[in-house]
Amino acid sequence: MSKSVYFGSNAQTKLMQGIKTLADAVKLTLGPKGRNVIMEKNNEPLITNDGVTIANNITFEDKVENLGAKVIKLACTKTNNEAGDGTTTATILTEAILTNGINYINTGANPIFLRNGINKAVDFCIKELEKHVLPVKSSNEIQQIATLSSANKHIGQLIATAYENIGLVGSIMLENSQTANTYLEIVEGARLNNGYISPYMCEEGKQQIELINPYVLVTDKLISKANEVLPIMEQVAKKNASLIIVAEDVVGDALNTIAINNIRKTFTCVCVKAPFYATRKTDTLADLSLILNAEFVNSNIYKNLETLTLQSLGRCSKVVIAKNNTTFITENLNKQNINQKLEELHKQKIGLMGYEKECLEA
Repeated sequence: MSKSVYFGSNAQTKLMQGIKTLADAVKLTLGPKGRNVIMEKNNEPLITNDGVTIANNITFEDKVENLGAKVIKLACTKTNNEAGDGTTTATILTEAILTNGINYINTGANPIFLRNGINKAVDFCIKELEKHVLPVKSSNEIQQIATLSSANKHIGQLIATAYENIGLVGSIMLENSQTANTYLEIVEGARLNNGYISPYMCEEGKQQIELINPYVLVTDKLISKANEVLPIMEQVAKKNASLIIVAEDVVGDALNTIAINNIRKTFTCVCVKAPFYATRKTDTLADLSLILNAEFVNSNIYKNLETLTLQSLGRCSKVVIAKNNTTFITENLNKQNINQKLEELHKQKIGLMGYEKECLEA
């Protein structure tokens, strides 16, 4: 396709038009008194006051304006991924920095010096904000924040109760209720910060996979050959169940075979890349094996996977696999073994500082 090239004020005008139009739509939602925005999504009306949702659902016909809008979308997405909130504020700051930055450049300011000045201002603002930080500690404070964010006192109470039970490092999932009520259900499980390896493992039009009572293989091996996984896949298939493979990585013929089975719907197998590296990765996989009552298939012990049996696999009641995370929900935890493991971790944490201590706490 041919490319259109723009320079100078012509390029700036089009970019800023996209930035301003998108920012104006998101600005309306700022703060607890912010307005809602109605838009079309999948041929149905969507009413929301979430900045990142609004930004991601707006596309301009003009490619240059759309490129400017993508700058705002990137700021929203990064803020949402790192903080989980504040996307509207990020949009306002981004538009202000870009608008004033271009004005200064047009009056003769050096872009490099301007960028350095912005970075210094950011560092100063962060230090000042950190002086006024109030850590959230009590359940009442969590409830206040959740109620403000959701604009619903009942939902705020449910979220506060959830954190009372799971702690601040636990995971909360939202699902459509099968009843007319909004309610809280506490389940045991774990979450990995990695999702499916290949999008071909998802059904068309969906961005996550939900499996009921799957088998789980946990290993730190790099799986590349199809004959490494075919034997265990056949054993699981005979049980009319699905399989999840958490591994160092799944590539080559092994990945192609698994993807083809998913596409043809002959057998459901989803691969998840193990998070972290080196010792932390090994420890995480060992902990996951403990939670799922699985055998940790360590590459130092198992030279190949062809000899594995169903007894080496773990089970869980439900797994939700998204692009960036995987949530295992279990019912029959061996709490004695888990409590013993927690005691060991608490002992190891004594005397540690910095990154090593953070790894153990995570």
